[in-house]
Amino acid sequence: MPEKFSDQVRACGIFFISIVVLAIIPLVYHCMVFLIAVPLLANNPVSGVTLLVCFHLLLVLVLVSYYNVIFTDAGGVPYELDEAWISELNLATRFGLEAGVSERVSDVAEKTPLNA
Repeated sequence: MPEKFSDQVRACGIFFISIVVLAIIPLVYHCMVFLIAVPLLANNPVSGVTLLVCFHLLLVLVLVSYYNVIFTDAGGVPYELDEAWISELNLATRFGLEAGVSERVSDVAEKTPLNA
């Protein structure tokens, strides 16, 4: 049951983020092309065409990157790395390293001028 709920939450998150992003891209496109580049074409055609080409190249790169972000699986922690992390935590607890670190932090906090 929890897997299904987390999948639903993830799907809703992707859906709403996609709606926001896909609403911003046409707005930026309209402003850049029709409000900036087209009037620039009348005054300086070379600059206008250069601006349009660069903007469209960047737009394609943004859309391809967005597609890859949305539809690529993030993956997970490999089993070997997870096991190594667990054994490292067990060793630290066994030798009392975690308690030593917290004791040192509290000792330093007591010696600060603000606590004096």
